[in-house]
Amino acid sequence: MLAERTKLFDTSLYSSSSPEVVAEDLAGLYIEAGDAPLEERINARKLRIEGGKVYDPKANKEVPGNLKRNSRLDNLEADSAEAFYHQITGGYSLTVAFSPPGGTSNYKEGRVNVGYRSSNNEMEFYGIPTHLMPEAILAKSIALSAFSDLSLSEVKNPDDLRGISIPILLPETETSPWEFLEEMLPLDSDAWKYIKERRPWLIKSRALEDALMAAPNMVKMISLARVERDFIVAGAYGERFMEQSGWKLNNKSCPGKSNSELLNNTATKGDFVTDAFGNVREVTSWEYHTGNCVNCGASGVDVGPCSICKACEKKL
Repeated sequence: MLAERTKLFDTSLYSSSSPEVVAEDLAGLYIEAGDAPLEERINARKLRIEGGKVYDPKANKEVPGNLKRNSRLDNLEADSAEAFYHQITGGYSLTVAFSPPGGTSNYKEGRVNVGYRSSNNEMEFYGIPTHLMPEAILAKSIALSAFSDLSLSEVKNPDDLRGISIPILLPETETSPWEFLEEMLPLDSDAWKYIKERRPWLIKSRALEDALMAAPNMVKMISLARVERDFIVAGAYGERFMEQSGWKLNNKSCPGKSNSELLNNTATKGDFVTDAFGNVREVTSWEYHTGNCVNCGASGVDVGPCSICKACEKKL
């Protein structure tokens, strides 16, 4: 799994980031993990294409960047992400990647990631949540592959979709990729209607406006942070600012994951992760493995999914 963490928003990852980068991810969090209908939780992003590569214009870093490959799930998601962006820069205007719930991931919900090259130097990215079951997602992906030069005839397990991105050959008669997807890839929400109407961008704009109000102070707090609690306080500041601005997280099934709750409860045993596309996922299992503690530096010890040893868990 990628970027595993016990917090929904891990501010220790932003020690050298600008307020714009912090705001982008804080806003994205409250959209993706928000307490709202599925079609209102589409995280839309614009990425820059330059020299045959894709860049995050706010962080000025190549996407997907360096990806972890420490497990089978890591490898699958990294393969999918690399194919996803390579297809966009390699001549395809549209590509779709699926991430089913459950299976090797324990993800609570599925995700449909869509990349669309809207111009020579820009692509649009949409992370779409879905409650469709793995078998339904597999069936839809196979049907969609009829419009691709990538065959899915050998794919029998929905889990295998995690390592695939499907480049789409839009029929010449199609004037809108969203009308095409609305017909050929129906989902359990009004996602395509919302995207056609550009509504995810309006939601993202509102979230960014609020997040940008909190981000400068968060950056100052992060720069002064010395211990884990300092980072949690910085995250809680941003979360509470967003909550006061009217944004809500859906944490009914796993309380204690936000920084705000971690200030009062550090014994939580669930965690959230982000995949190779940056989509937030909930993981309910908690397993220890041998590794290095990112907090105290101890090596060859039992660490949890966030790479913190048992001794440090008690301290934190």
